Amino acid sequence: NEHPEAVLISMQTIMVLLVDESEDVQEDLLLALLSALGQHES
Repeated sequence: NEHPEAVLISMQTIMVLLVDESEDVQEDLLLALLSALGQHES
């Protein structure tokens, strides 16, 4: 089933764009996001 994979990829893309557009990202938030993204990669 490819739908969940497409959803994860879309969510990752959105988060990357949000972080990229943010000028002030707290380190704790950035580490949490990177950690969560790393857990879903195969």
